[in-house]
Amino acid sequence: MNRTSGQVPADLLVIGAGMAGLTAGAWAARNGARVVVAEHAPTLGGSAAFAGFVWTAPTFEALRTVNPGGDPELGRVLVDGFADGPRGYVPWAPTADRR
Repeated sequence: MNRTSGQVPADLLVIGAGMAGLTAGAWAARNGARVVVAEHAPTLGGSAAFAGFVWTAPTFEALRTVNPGGDPELGRVLVDGFADGPRGYVPWAPTADRR
C-alpha cells in the first residue's frame, strides 16, 4: 500500500474471493500481475464452501445443518434427486436410492 495516498497499485482488481475470483487472481499473479482481491464476507471461498455438501449430504437434514440459509425447496431437489440425475452421465455417481 502506498502510505501517502492510501492506494494500492494493482494491475487487476478481483471482486469476490470465491473459487472463480481466487483462480483468476492466482493465475494473474503467477503471470506477473499485481493483484488485489476484495471480499466482503468474513471467509474466503464464496459458495464453494458449500459445494461439497451438495454432492455429499446424505440427507436433506444434513444439508440444512451445513447450509441453513439455503433455499429449502432447492435443497430438497438437490439431495433427494441426486441419485436419479447424474447416473449414466457421471461414472462415480451413486447408484443406491437415498430417498
